[in-house]
Amino acid sequence: MGFFVREGPDGESVCETFTCCHCQLLVHLGDTESGRLMHESRAGMHVSKTTRADVHMCHKCWKRVCNACHADGRCRPWEKQCEEFERKVNAQLARGISRRSMGIE
Repeated sequence: MGFFVREGPDGESVCETFTCCHCQLLVHLGDTESGRLMHESRAGMHVSKTTRADVHMCHKCWKRVCNACHADGRCRPWEKQCEEFERKVNAQLARGISRRSMGIE
């Protein structure tokens, strides 16, 4: 949980945020006036029409997740995904595949 402060010509607005525990997406819980969810992504700000009451929880790890991860239906916490990636890289390195050919360096 955190807060996002947006400063603009109309003044300042503050809204709560959380990070999806599955994909690390920063989800803005709508400011008190609009009650909408705003999703910050690499492509920019996307506003959805869902309300704060529609924040999803993963029913396996019981942490907050974004709409996309909830729709996916799998419990894939970020830390677990990093561990899986690390295992794959270590297995490839053990087979003699270079880091450069994997696109890591």
